[in-house]
Amino acid sequence: MRSILFTTATFFFLACAVPVFAQQSIGIGTITPDSHAVLDIHSDTKGVLFPRLTAAQQTTLAGSLGVGEIGMVITDAATGHLVVWTGRAWTTPAAGTTITAQAPLSIDTNHLRINPGTNSGDLLTWDGDNWVNLQPAVQHFSTTVDNHQPFVVVNYVIALNGIYPTQNDATEPYIAEIYMMGCNFAPIGFALCNGQLLPISQNEALFNLIGTTYGGDGQTTFALPNLQSRVPIHQGSNGTSSYIIGQTGGSETMTFSH
Repeated sequence: MRSILFTTATFFFLACAVPVFAQQSIGIGTITPDSHAVLDIHSDTKGVLFPRLTAAQQTTLAGSLGVGEIGMVITDAATGHLVVWTGRAWTTPAAGTTITAQAPLSIDTNHLRINPGTNSGDLLTWDGDNWVNLQPAVQHFSTTVDNHQPFVVVNYVIALNGIYPTQNDATEPYIAEIYMMGCNFAPIGFALCNGQLLPISQNEALFNLIGTTYGGDGQTTFALPNLQSRVPIHQGSNGTSSYIIGQTGGSETMTFSH
C-alpha cells in the first residue's frame, strides 16, 4: 500500500513540476542562466559540438525537413563549417564571408570601386570573362547619301537640221543647238540628248560639228550628249577648276566611310 502511495505521489510531483521547469532557463556551467535564453552554456575551456553530418546524411535529413525547421544548425562533417537549414536547403551562414573582385573592380570595406584606367579615355568593358579597362573600339561605317542638287526634269533636244552655224546668222535653229523642252518627245528635226548613237552617214553636218566628243566610234557612229540626270555647265575655267567640252563628272550619291 505504501508503495502505491509513493508511486502516485511521485507521478503527481513530476506532472506539476515539468511545466514549471519548461518555463525556466537551463544553465550549463552557470547557476544564473540568462533569463531570455532557453539554454545558457558557460565554459572557459570547452566548446559546443553540433551534430556532424556527412553530405549523404544531410540529404537524408533534408528529406524530412520543411519550413518548420528553418534555423536548424548542424556541422558539415567534411568542412567543419556550421550549416543552417533555410527551409529548402542547407546553407553556410554568409556572415564573415570575404567578398573579392577582379580588376578593374576592387572592394573597399563596403564600397565597390572601379580601378583607374591605364590610358585617358579608357572605358569599362566586358570581355566575356571579366570587366576590363579598354580604349573604345573604332567604329567602322559606310553611309551613302543622295548628292543631287534640287532639280526639275525636262527634255533636252538637239537640232538635227537647220542652218549650219556661223557667227553672224541666228535667224533659224543652228545644227547642234540644244533646246530645253517641256514635252515628252523630240520634235521633228530634233533628237533627245540621252547619249544615243546616231549613224554618221545620215547626220554628216552634225557629226562635223560635235564629232565623237560625246562618244561613238567615229567611223560609222557618233553619240549625242547625255543630259539625263546631268546639269550642263559651260566650258572654260572658273578660277579654281577648268572644264572642256564633253567632259563629265560628279556623282549622284556620295559614300562616307570610316
